[in-house]
Amino acid sequence: MLKIVSKKLNIISKDEGSILPIIKSSSEFFSGFGEVYISTIEPNVVRAWKKHQNICQYFVVPQGRVKFVFLVGQNNNKNIFKEIIIGEQNYSFIKVPKNVWYGFANISDSISMIVNVINLPHAEAISEFKDYIDNPILDYSW
Repeated sequence: MLKIVSKKLNIISKDEGSILPIIKSSSEFFSGFGEVYISTIEPNVVRAWKKHQNICQYFVVPQGRVKFVFLVGQNNNKNIFKEIIIGEQNYSFIKVPKNVWYGFANISDSISMIVNVINLPHAEAISEFKDYIDNPILDYSW
């Protein structure tokens, strides 16, 4: 079964505002730097399914609340999924190895912001996409 890592991050609170760490190059979970980008997702929107064949990803949600779902294996021809919810109330990261099908949904009432750190520039990504509505092959109910 594939291993998806998630770990709580420490927010540094100050009177004038907070510092929300994302990742350090000295972290055991850092797999190199290729690109960092932020994407937003509207409330109740699902983006699924995607798989990067050659990119490791590291997600943080500093604004909102997002449920990530990962296909981590099969048992008796039935898919096994791992769900992780991160966001303002659970400020954590998720590290995703390459070759993992995943999707995510905004489960907050406002726009959520996802910080994505990848180990190669996105232009070099070899990716596959399946729309969760048109391709229910992964058999997950959002």
